[in-house]
Amino acid sequence: MACRSARFLALALLLAMRCLGASAYPALGGYMPVSNVLEHTEIIKDVIAFGKALAGESPDYATAKKIYVFGAGNSCKSPTSVRTLQGFARADLTGESFADKFIAGGFQAKFWDTVILAALDGTKDFAGAMRTKRVTSLKKLVVGLCNFYASHELEAAIQKLKIGDSADGSGSTLAWDEGMAFYYGSEPDGTEAAFGEAAEYDADFEGNGSLAVSIEIVSQFNAGLHFVRNSTANLTNAIGARDTIYKLWALTYIRAALKYVELSETSYNGKVHAEGFAWYMAIDGFVASYHASAAKAMRDALNISKPSVPSGTFCAVRDQILQALPAMGLDCKALGTYKNSTLTATCPSVCNVSTSLHLPAGRSPAAKMNASASSNLDCSMAAATAAANAAAKETTPISAAVSFSGASVPLMAFSLAAWAMFGVRCLPMTCRLASALEKENSLSGTFCAVRDQILQALPAMGLDCKALVTYKNSTLTAACPSACNVSSAQLHLPAGRSPAAEMSASALSNLDCRVAADTAAAEAAAKETTALSAAVSFSGASVPLMAFSLAAWATVWI
Repeated sequence: MACRSARFLALALLLAMRCLGASAYPALGGYMPVSNVLEHTEIIKDVIAFGKALAGESPDYATAKKIYVFGAGNSCKSPTSVRTLQGFARADLTGESFADKFIAGGFQAKFWDTVILAALDGTKDFAGAMRTKRVTSLKKLVVGLCNFYASHELEAAIQKLKIGDSADGSGSTLAWDEGMAFYYGSEPDGTEAAFGEAAEYDADFEGNGSLAVSIEIVSQFNAGLHFVRNSTANLTNAIGARDTIYKLWALTYIRAALKYVELSETSYNGKVHAEGFAWYMAIDGFVASYHASAAKAMRDALNISKPSVPSGTFCAVRDQILQALPAMGLDCKALGTYKNSTLTATCPSVCNVSTSLHLPAGRSPAAKMNASASSNLDCSMAAATAAANAAAKETTPISAAVSFSGASVPLMAFSLAAWAMFGVRCLPMTCRLASALEKENSLSGTFCAVRDQILQALPAMGLDCKALVTYKNSTLTAACPSACNVSSAQLHLPAGRSPAAEMSASALSNLDCRVAADTAAAEAAAKETTALSAAVSFSGASVPLMAFSLAAWATVWI
């Protein structure tokens, strides 16, 4: 019995200590953050939800777009503020070294948003594109976007270090941790995030002295964290770690691009083409800033609107890329060769580098920080509210109808017909007509044709063209063959009436039900809360009742 009591006490104290904060921030693979970046990692859960919406033979582009724009409520800045993929894509990172390389290479500041929306909407380069190309591009593009935005946090860490804002858990250390969080993500081994892609292409290009990005980049992130912390701050070394990370990103995405150019040339299909297109976009501007012709050659080869990749393309772009590597501080030996390549041996350009690429020394992980357990926020209600509010703003307002003793329906039809004819705004039932009228300049004759149809329809609705009249600024009505020949008196409607007599009544009260609305919202939020906490006090020390109960359960049943 004494043994069982000891087990009980040990488990209870262990769980209580964990709840009271004797823990560390979760590691990100071989990287140990010194800040709470749990919520930042979970942007990758949005990436996963985005991909699930696009799964199958009938992708739900509308749901995917909703997740992209408003978030899925996984990555929270607070319970009422959502971190979103589109927020990343629309951030203006002008002035930051990584983003500026893209801008110098000819990219617009918000190019990610442009291409992702085009793929979601099936417009621009994705107009008429097959499902596989659109879906594959989208799934990979949002991962590349998260990688791109990670650079923003590394840049922010450098800027904060310059002004001495480098305490653990804030300033430069928090920003650096956030950069790793967006790169590594929330899933085991960094899968679904950019780190997982680095590991995949390491395996595809391993051997003969090639560099393992997924190993080296962690040591560089560790080094960067070391050099942005208060006690070990070193601006020059921090910048060196940042720039080395950028080079390693380049290796990953150049490998992906080369692999998929070759596969598209040897046995074309839309999926591999789209993978190459999307992955290369994550580094295109970086390459372009060092070697414009190499970047253009790869960009043209992987242009998503192309139906095929011609023979000879792979060797041509590989030659350009090999020429570009030294300018980026890389070489062909570090890049390696795709292990299943059937074309490399036929290319005229060979790799003659014999020495290994020299990179700044990396470091091992930081020591674990004693910290309170990372909270996992739920901002899904905030995301849903933002989506609903946006939808409400797009809803065309419909004015209330005034009832005239049974004549309200004809009058509403009359108003809507006039609204459509005069081209004010597009209601659902007149949208097609208004759209046609708006395009009169590009489709001559449309106005007269639809006007003729409307005039024929009016009598069936109990209306006529005389009651409708003509738009006062019309320049086309006189040219239409259909004339209004109604000469009878004004349209007959049932007699209306004057207002009802005033009623004697007590003063009207203006009710306030905002508290009820807030209460309903709070109750709904409470139902979605997954963690329940209760504390019981023991001589001034608060031990969570949940830990106590779980420990007791473990003692009895384990």
